[in-house]
Amino acid sequence: MPAASTAGELQLGVVGFGRLVRDYYLPALRMLGGVRVVAVVDPLLESRRSAAKRLPRARVYADHHLMLDAMRLDGVLVASPPSTHLEIWTAATGHGIPTFVEKPLALSSQLSRLETQGQDPRIMVDYNRRFWPTYNRACDLLRQGVLGMPV
Repeated sequence: MPAASTAGELQLGVVGFGRLVRDYYLPALRMLGGVRVVAVVDPLLESRRSAAKRLPRARVYADHHLMLDAMRLDGVLVASPPSTHLEIWTAATGHGIPTFVEKPLALSSQLSRLETQGQDPRIMVDYNRRFWPTYNRACDLLRQGVLGMPV
């Protein structure tokens, strides 16, 4: 199992390799520094091919369980479809890995499964659209009064 946290660099696994990760998270992580994406999970072959091309040093998996069993990670970024968030978070937490989860953490039908059973889960749920150009443009229009007064 590869070691985590070599020379102060955080070893990150990413679950989901769609547009959000490719266009937003990867550039942000590169700017941040001190973080290396060492593993990517995506069930779609084309997304795995894209991950292998963009991150040639990362291991690429079709299933998050394979990644969690094979790698020692400092953290996991979950940017997969919302229906998968809770299950991936639960699996990562079971491995003792802090997890950053895109919203929502769970669907309303999954809320009863949100028990940590005495574990010490570390999670951060994010709503990143505040960085999207369309959202920023709408905010600018609101500030200018073009869209009226928000209620």
